[in-house]
Amino acid sequence: MHIFWWKTFDDAATPEAAGPDGGALCKGNINLLAEECVLEADESSPTVFCLRAKDRVWAREAISKSKTKLNRVFHFDTNGSEYDRQQWMAGIQAHLDRAASLRDASVPRQTTIRKSEQQPSASGWRVGDTAWYRGLCNLLPDGTELMYGAKGSVVRVAEGEEKSRIAMRFQDIKYTITCKPSELDTEQPSTILAGGWKVGDIAFYKNASNVLPSGAEVKYGAEGKVVGPSKLGDGKDNDSVALRLEGVKESVSIFVQELSREPPVQKLAGDLQLD
Repeated sequence: MHIFWWKTFDDAATPEAAGPDGGALCKGNINLLAEECVLEADESSPTVFCLRAKDRVWAREAISKSKTKLNRVFHFDTNGSEYDRQQWMAGIQAHLDRAASLRDASVPRQTTIRKSEQQPSASGWRVGDTAWYRGLCNLLPDGTELMYGAKGSVVRVAEGEEKSRIAMRFQDIKYTITCKPSELDTEQPSTILAGGWKVGDIAFYKNASNVLPSGAEVKYGAEGKVVGPSKLGDGKDNDSVALRLEGVKESVSIFVQELSREPPVQKLAGDLQLD
């Protein structure tokens, strides 16, 4: 299952474009079976959508014929197409879901593999190992969440020149999830975070409204759920936690002193009210 693209409609209509590699005029293709992908609408344009690797780094085999960096986000513009952005995204999402089902079906059952027969990989992981997730919270296509501290089993290990990739099956999640070794631990991480907050706690933002680099706004009084420790790597992670806020796609790192367990006051002295 692939997505191919060409420079012009005429290039895409040549007989060789129907070949397995898209022909000599094909400008690039993405192998949907080789990578878990995320499809997103570009908020800055009503006609553009984006496709990226779930962990933001493509497997080399996923982007053959594309001379690009492995962290590239692909942007597609539907301007001038007979189909609008919503129709394009719906069609591609159907293919992504089908690819996920095929990947899931291709993963061997853990009961058919003897752990003692597997040799540890360069990353130290082997099929059948138990691991705990310590990466950022991920919202999955069916609405479930891969949470910090989730327990799972290694079902596949892939070693590459630039990176290792660990395929995991987590409890109560139907997808096979590809993780970086740094996102996994052999021991369950503590769910007690900075300021005594716990994974799953409801928190309210009590500082001035703040606009994120993505353009999303975190407003005073915004409600969110604690999903793990802060991982910005800016030297302040020990004083922050990561929150998932309604209407914001990414997890947001917030200082614990800016959070409250109760909704902050909306009315101020003199009957002034925050809006």
